[in-house]
Amino acid sequence: KRVIELHGFHEFRVVSHGQKKGRVYGMVMEYADGGSLRSVINSNATFNERMRYIILITEALAKLHEAGIIHGDLKPENILIKGGNPLLADFGISRIFKHVGEFVTAIGYTYAYAAPEATQKGIISEKSDVYSIGTMMIETLTGDLPAGQSTNIPIKTLNKLSQLDKGTELIELISRMRSEDPNNRPHVKDIYASLTRLYPDMIKGL
Repeated sequence: KRVIELHGFHEFRVVSHGQKKGRVYGMVMEYADGGSLRSVINSNATFNERMRYIILITEALAKLHEAGIIHGDLKPENILIKGGNPLLADFGISRIFKHVGEFVTAIGYTYAYAAPEATQKGIISEKSDVYSIGTMMIETLTGDLPAGQSTNIPIKTLNKLSQLDKGTELIELISRMRSEDPNNRPHVKDIYASLTRLYPDMIKGL
């Protein structure tokens, strides 16, 4: 289970200073007690802990893509933590695709994590999620967020990545994930396979 549960849509009465002000409708989701991936990024979490989150997120996204669903707005705030495990959340602008490689219209995104084709052409595919995950990987592992819409990784960030366990392989993988051309980005299931091969000890007991 890697996706936040939706319990339903409910009507709420708005009360201000003891007086009823009207009604609103909202979604009720399960409670995630650990905040979001942003909390992990800003914490003293170890490399192993951060990589474990990344591996579980790629696993979740692979299953989502297998079901024909593009998230469309992946960012640390949309990865919630419950019981030490990440859950994909905020599917408000997610899209359905019929076949691998199909482009669909983008209806929303967060600029800093969005793929170039989303902001420049207004279209996304499952490879757009791959770009976003690649950007999140950089931020989760180094604390640095690359400039939006730039596929380049700053030298200081490359130096941080190179010093990590299997740093050279990580840089090569992340660079492919953030390629300008969506066709050059790997599928997320291949990313998951690569990470579990590089860090087999981190998936024991998952």
